[in-house]
Parts: sequence; C-alpha cells; structure tokens
Amino acid sequence: MAYAARVLGVKALIVIPEEASPLKKAAARAYGAEVVDRGVTAENREKVAKAPKEETGYALIHPFDDPWVIAGRGTAGLELMVQPGKRGFSPRPFWCLWEAEGSSPAWQGKTTTAIGLVDALWRLGKKAALALREPSLGPVFGVKGGATGGGRARVEPRHEINLHFTGDFHAVTSAVNLLNAFLDNHLHQGNELSLDPRRVELKRAIDMNDWALRHIVLGLGGRAHGVPQEGGFELTAAGEVMALAWPRTSPT
Repeated sequence: MAYAARVLGVKALIVIPEEASPLKKAAARAYGAEVVDRGVTAENREKVAKAPKEETGYALIHPFDDPWVIAGRGTAGLELMVQPGKRGFSPRPFWCLWEAEGSSPAWQGKTTTAIGLVDALWRLGKKAALALREPSLGPVFGVKGGATGGGRARVEPRHEINLHFTGDFHAVTSAVNLLNAFLDNHLHQGNELSLDPRRVELKRAIDMNDWALRHIVLGLGGRAHGVPQEGGFELTAAGEVMALAWPRTSPT
C-alpha cells in the first residue's frame, strides 16, 4: 500500500500493530508512508485507524481479514488506486502491481489466484502480464503441489515447468554446494583464516523437502574426508545465494 501511494503521489498513513516486524515498518517508511504503531494491537488497529480518517478525510483501507476485502491484502492496492479517483483525483497513467496471496494456512492457491486475475483482466480488455516464481521441487512434491495453477487457471506445459524448467535451481544449488566445498577445503588445508567450524552458518542446498538432511554431522571417516563439523541442507529457494541473486536489476 505504501508503494501504491508513492506511485500515485498521495499520502499514506499505515496503522500497524506494535509487535509487527520492524522490517515491515521500515519498508513502509522507506516508501514515504507515515507509520502509526505505538499502543496499536491486532484488536484495536481499526479503531485507531478511524481517528485520522475522520481528521484528514483519508480513504480507509480495511484490514486483510475484513469480510469486505475479498481476497485479502492483494486487493488493498486496487482499493487504494480506485478510491482517490472517486474523490476527483486523476493520477497520471501508471502500472498497477498486484501480488496474489493464498487463502489457506499453508498459503496454497497464490498461483491460481494470479493466473485467474490476469485472465480476467484480459477478458475485460485490459493489458496484463504475469510473473510467476520458478517451481521448487520441494513444494511440488509436498503438500502445496505445483506452481502452474489449477483448474482452468493454469499455465502450460505444466509438467515441464514444474520439473526442472530452465535449470536455474540446479545452477544455484551447485553454486551453494561449491561454496561449501571451498570452505571445507580451506578447513582441511590448515584453516589459515582460523575459522571456527562451530560458527559456520552457510548450509548446503537441495531442491527437495528432505527433513533428515536439515541437521547432520559432516566430515566423518578420517582425515581424508574433511573436518568433522555440524552442518545441514536447506531448500535452494531459501538459501543465501538465491537471496543474493534475485534482486539483480540487470544481466551485469
């Protein structure tokens, strides 16, 4: 919502519970929004938000769990962009960006919701584009299932997309494990930098929900097999290298 307000060039005041993530508050402020959190709880946030609404005439965006907000916070950006127009404000042409959210405790249904939204926009004669995450094999073979939608709101060829697709996940997995091999070799060759193996937080990567590999002991079997240490595997999509790769803004 803070981003949508900045795009429109209008002021935004966000009422957020005091115990909410500091990162979320900082991100809202970075987009220019005023954040009110002192004394705010999940129970009284809407009551607190109504006070400045009466004073300033701001449009009130309901909480994500309000029954009038059909699809959760994903509709808030639309609501924010539509209501200023009703008050006579005509912003310049802009891009609208929505992020779909699932409705279940495990957040299943995000992709189906996103595909359905884009299909509906094209049916209404609007130009729309869709960016979907590359499927991770962990969720694909887990409870969540594939990442190509479902029913009539899906993309094809779904099997090829769900199973390995472009090979990016494999490349990131190999990069993570190569970094770990560098580190293990450094420890094996004498540990010139005096690294403490007990404080190494970098984990190996695997594109699968194999819980038995989350916490393991490495380097057993004698000196030729490395330095004994605790370690483990994490999902490729959740690793440090993936976190470094996705914010890139250009091929270079």
